[in-house]
Amino acid sequence: MGFHGRAHKPDDSCYAFWIGASLNILGAYNLVSTTHVREFLMIAQHSHIGGFCKLPEVSGYSDLLHTYFSIAALSLMHHPAINPVHSAMNVSKRAYERIVHLKF
Repeated sequence: MGFHGRAHKPDDSCYAFWIGASLNILGAYNLVSTTHVREFLMIAQHSHIGGFCKLPEVSGYSDLLHTYFSIAALSLMHHPAINPVHSAMNVSKRAYERIVHLKF
C-alpha cells in the first residue's frame, strides 16, 4: 500500500514523500495510487499521541521526521487542509515563491 526505499524492506511512511516527490518532479505523479498511499499513511498515524510512525505497527511511536514527510506527502495529494509543497525544494510553494524573488 505504501512505498519502501529498497527491495524486501517494509513500507515506510517517509517514502510516500520521497518517491512521490521524485515522480512529481518527473511529471509522473499520476502513476501513484493516491488512495492506497493515503490509506497507508492513515494507518501509520499514532492514535494516542498523534503524528505519524515510520511503520504502521501497533507498538511504533510517531516521530518528527516521519510526521513531517507524511504531511508533505499528503500535500502532494492535494489534501485540502495542507498547503502545497514544492517537490524539489521540499518547502511550501508559498515559501518557494518568496525564495525565488529574493534579491542577493
